[in-house]
Amino acid sequence: MRFAILRLDVATAKAAVRQIARSTADLLTVLIGLPLLTLVARAWLGGLPDELRHLVAYGASALIATVIAKALIERLWFHQSEGVLARFAQRPGEWLGYVGPLLVAVILPGFFGMAAVGILDPGAAALGACAGVIGGLAFPFVRERMLRWWRDITPRRRLNLIRQRRAPMVAASAAAVLAAIGAILPQDGYFAPIWAGAYGLLVIVLTGGIDAATVRYMTLMGHSPTSLLRRWLPGQLALLLPFVVVSALVQNWLAAGVAAAVALGLLVLTTARIFAYRAFSRLIADWTVAGVIAAAGSAALTVPPLGPVVLAAAIVWLARLGSGKRWLLA
Repeated sequence: MRFAILRLDVATAKAAVRQIARSTADLLTVLIGLPLLTLVARAWLGGLPDELRHLVAYGASALIATVIAKALIERLWFHQSEGVLARFAQRPGEWLGYVGPLLVAVILPGFFGMAAVGILDPGAAALGACAGVIGGLAFPFVRERMLRWWRDITPRRRLNLIRQRRAPMVAASAAAVLAAIGAILPQDGYFAPIWAGAYGLLVIVLTGGIDAATVRYMTLMGHSPTSLLRRWLPGQLALLLPFVVVSALVQNWLAAGVAAAVALGLLVLTTARIFAYRAFSRLIADWTVAGVIAAAGSAALTVPPLGPVVLAAAIVWLARLGSGKRWLLA
């Protein structure tokens, strides 16, 4: 059977659409909320200068393409290892038949959405989509390669040490040293923020992965949200917070700002993903978190103070949804 996994995910998407259509609240949200957000975003973005609008078009198309390409690669890996059609997912021909059509099917509506809010610039959008697709397809492979390389070069004894209590101290020391190295880079250009951005990307690659099955199992075993957060957040804090502090102490403000933005975004995203994995399956959770980020971004574009409020409210909502999922020790 050709395009087996593509047909499966299309059927899953159709079932999700039918479920939304059956829910009056969800249907009203789509029919009323989205047009209102579109009109508000169009009114706000219409006042931007042309150069900034082109930059927004490039960034939005790149972000959409990156998120979609990364999600499709990870979904393909799921089909290969755990899916009900794993036999079909092993065929190279199925890979292109799965990723290619879905990339086009999801990115094109994104372009229509950009046109609806008045920021579609065909040239900038095409360049952003190409860059985003390349980055999104490469990111999962780079992350897995770096994690495998780290496991290969690190002896078993050192790995056990890293997993124990000395790990935060080692991570904080390494972050402080790297921040000090960034402080001695030339300050007249953008070397320092680029250094901070590259370090932030490395931290995301090393610590951004969250195993949905582990979250779900720990939830069923009675672990509280605080217990789940303690498993993933301390490593991210230990790697990013000292970098921010040292950069600020040496008055390397650009690097400190970049690292602080990465730290805040990574912590919020990790928290939202953990709470979503408690309540939903991995696919639904990933799409839910993407919707939350999009809603918060739209609210921030409309009224900037609303962005954090929407994000905090969504995280609380996700936490409450997963509160009843515990099983043995609840």
